[in-house]
Amino acid sequence: MSGSPPTIRDLAAKECFICQQENGPMESWVHPCKCTLIAHQECLLRMIDALPKTTRAACPQCAHKYRIIKTKSLPLELLRLGNSLCNISGTMFSMATICGVVVLTGGSLASVLRSYGMYSMRLLFGDTIFDTLLSSDTSSWPWSTWLAVPLIATRCLLSGEPFRFRHIFAYILVLPSQPPQTMRERLMRGSSTRLGLFSLPYDSLSFRWPPTRLQFGCCIYIAHFVYEYLRNHTIWACLLPIRPYLVSNIMFFIRWRRNRAQRIENGGDPNVPHEVDMPPLDNGGAPPEAPQFAPEVGERPPLWMARRVLQSQSSPILEAILLPPITKGMGYLLHQLAQHYFPLQHVLGIRPTVATVGLSLPFVNKFMWEETLNNTYYWTKFSAWVWSETDPIWLRNTIGLGIFVLLKDALTQLHLWLRKNEIASRHVKDRSFEGLDPRTLDLIHPVS
Repeated sequence: MSGSPPTIRDLAAKECFICQQENGPMESWVHPCKCTLIAHQECLLRMIDALPKTTRAACPQCAHKYRIIKTKSLPLELLRLGNSLCNISGTMFSMATICGVVVLTGGSLASVLRSYGMYSMRLLFGDTIFDTLLSSDTSSWPWSTWLAVPLIATRCLLSGEPFRFRHIFAYILVLPSQPPQTMRERLMRGSSTRLGLFSLPYDSLSFRWPPTRLQFGCCIYIAHFVYEYLRNHTIWACLLPIRPYLVSNIMFFIRWRRNRAQRIENGGDPNVPHEVDMPPLDNGGAPPEAPQFAPEVGERPPLWMARRVLQSQSSPILEAILLPPITKGMGYLLHQLAQHYFPLQHVLGIRPTVATVGLSLPFVNKFMWEETLNNTYYWTKFSAWVWSETDPIWLRNTIGLGIFVLLKDALTQLHLWLRKNEIASRHVKDRSFEGLDPRTLDLIHPVS
């Protein structure tokens, strides 16, 4: 004792200045500053986490800056660097997009959104299906598709998670069930009697592979909910309960700092007990239970450690813009891989398909022409034929997107795990009571 200043191990009684509790093993205590305040490591780290990002953690009494020590890893630093680059590029792209939207405000905005929707659907479904069932001439679209496409594009652009199957499902729903009038007339004029083109009867309800549009939509719908369920109960399960608990801690700490500043301005003691920070009693009722920054010491929930991971996300707008080309690119890679692996060809539905989309009509009578041109049943069957008998680009693009989403979520899981390990390794540097009079401290062996 005479040769070195006392440390926190020499104190006879300890009280955390945050939770005001005295329990806890010796390893859970820390003296992080130059004054007499001590705290639990857990409570102090929670208080530091609740501070705004721009606020440097410091002692509320002596204003000494806390020093936090944590274990670093090279993979996490590389992921953090990649996230920083994505954030910078995403921010720049978002600002450029916002500026462009401001310039194109009004009717042009709907045109831009509709163009993005057309761009997404063309890359997802392929040129054949898009040009046959939709076409680039928006004036020939059904009014439901004309209204829904920009709304879906807006939802995708503003979504926090653009890489999800629900966006594909939405595009499947708005894809018309029959070609527009101009395409019907063009197909009728180019019809012939040769085999290999569409003709009735055609069974569009039997189960086949690749699946019909109805079957494919049901598969996407089920896959979306199954994957989200598995995802929420594996990768992100530990993050769900953090929000209300974290918000209550932050609000309590903000009130504590505000009331402490007011006491200093009024000339009062800034270190009076926390009871003064509690809300006034209503109708003489019992005082509310004081919120705590941390549960019992030693009970360390992992939820709060992953909080900062959620803050390092790229721009959703940039991700939404990249979604269609990534989908098409993954589909192209699968197609190239299938050329060397036969079982994959069956999974992707790669098989001999029709080379030309057309009609096989054995008549030229004008009455039959008008009847066929306006026959909803005929053109619905034709659309099902186009979907099933042409190259199923949509199938390999969707499977490719699923693989990309799985890899992306796996990388997110790795990042989450590394960040949790880093935050779990943090501890506030402990200091001795150097510079303080030992006689003012409640030591196990008092100094006379």
